[in-house]
Amino acid sequence: MHYGSPVQGMDNGYVNAESDCEVVCLMDTLESNTVFMKIFLTKSYQICAKISCSGLSSLTSLFNKEKQQLKQIEITETRRIATRVRLLAHLLKQLKMKMNNGFDLSQFLTGTYYDAVVEAIEEMAGLYADERGQRCFARPSLIISVGNLLIKCCQVKKGIAIRDQCESDIKEADRFVSLYNSDWSNSMSCPSLASMKTKGCNKPVELPSTSDLLKLNMYTEEQPPSKA
Repeated sequence: MHYGSPVQGMDNGYVNAESDCEVVCLMDTLESNTVFMKIFLTKSYQICAKISCSGLSSLTSLFNKEKQQLKQIEITETRRIATRVRLLAHLLKQLKMKMNNGFDLSQFLTGTYYDAVVEAIEEMAGLYADERGQRCFARPSLIISVGNLLIKCCQVKKGIAIRDQCESDIKEADRFVSLYNSDWSNSMSCPSLASMKTKGCNKPVELPSTSDLLKLNMYTEEQPPSKA
């Protein structure tokens, strides 16, 4: 477009053009562009609406999936915690029967009762001596679980004692942990791991029976050959 003298247009505005023809062409172009923009905006809104609905559906599906996963994790953690609590309750029951007192578990977590705790766990795990006189356990996995729980319980006892400024409980927890660190590995952990390894090595290998193999062979022979 060639620009020249100003030409009056709509709304008292001015458009620089050389002829009225160019003004008419310009106005037609603006009008057609306005229609185009209306169509474009309408289509864009429809597309955005579809994307929004699709996105909302996807978010809802994702939320439900995450909710189910969290629920499953919660159930698993609940069962795990319940198993640990039952194990500690069994240990406390064994200690009360052995020591003939009404202590709670925290009162047994001291250096004085460390040996009693170990003996109670040995009874729970089924301690025995093999043909070579080595210490073995009928339930070796119990040793690993209880060992970890004892340290956690000592940490809880010490944490409560620090908040309550109870120096005697702090010393009791520290003494139990000191004996645990110096004794548990050799007397409990190593024999339990050896027992688990021995049980794994002595586990018989299950092989299919002869009758099952014959049935499989007959079934294979009766099948028509596959076409390549």
